[in-house]
Amino acid sequence: MLKKMTTLLFAFAMVAGIVAPTKTLAREETDHGVVQKIYKDASDSLSSWKKDQEVELQNKKTAGDYIQKRQDELKKSEARLKLEKANLEMAEVDLKTEEAKLKAEEAKNPKDEEAIEKLKTSVEKKKKDIEKLKISIENHEKSIERIKKDIVGVQGEIDEINKKINRIEGEIARASKVVNSINAAKEEAKKKGGAFVSLTSPSNRTFTYHIDANLVNKTGWEKINGRKYHFSPGGVMDTKWFEYKGSKYYLNTDGHAETGWARIDGKMYWFNSDGRMETGLRKIAGKVYNFGRDGVLR
Repeated sequence: MLKKMTTLLFAFAMVAGIVAPTKTLAREETDHGVVQKIYKDASDSLSSWKKDQEVELQNKKTAGDYIQKRQDELKKSEARLKLEKANLEMAEVDLKTEEAKLKAEEAKNPKDEEAIEKLKTSVEKKKKDIEKLKISIENHEKSIERIKKDIVGVQGEIDEINKKINRIEGEIARASKVVNSINAAKEEAKKKGGAFVSLTSPSNRTFTYHIDANLVNKTGWEKINGRKYHFSPGGVMDTKWFEYKGSKYYLNTDGHAETGWARIDGKMYWFNSDGRMETGLRKIAGKVYNFGRDGVLR
């Protein structure tokens, strides 16, 4: 079962792994179905994890029922043991009484062989009964120890099941987060024609996509709400410095291409209305500025 779970997790990691953002678009390749693949993988994983959860919960219930049964047996065995110990105490008192009678009879009527023999027989019987009680008590004590060990062993199994359930619940939460995030973005896309969705891979990397109501993700350059964005061939929104067809762009933390003046890492740059970084001498608002080959204002 754990092997199956690991495989499912690895499958999702592979899906998420193919959409790592690229800094340079080498060729016009597109993959408009990455979000659909991630959604299907997460949905399938969620369904599988929930089935595994049901199995483990049933295993836990079965083990719990078994422990309850053994605990009931333990109570009965302890009650019987207590009763037999009480019977043993009474039997030992009776034996002493009978031995006292025998001693008195032998002293008082040594010639009454019949009465003496009868008392001797009674004493021997009581001794045998006491031995049987002692053996029974010993057996009950051993049985009680076995039951206790059995309960501890099964409780250990329940502890392991609980650990599995906790791990499964963690996977369910992660898969649910992916499914719910995409579903929410899908509903927003229906209303607005498109929506951003950010997903975190098992390696804890976050990728942002822009999807339509059919979960088809954008690739390449897109203009959204009047701003330019670029999405890698895998559909991931690019950020920071980006080079395309010989021109450099700076995609802000929210993904849109900078235009106009921008301070980046303490240095001033100028980007034209298309988002391309300017170099050399440029006239801006009536003034001439000099930008180095790296775009930095001199």
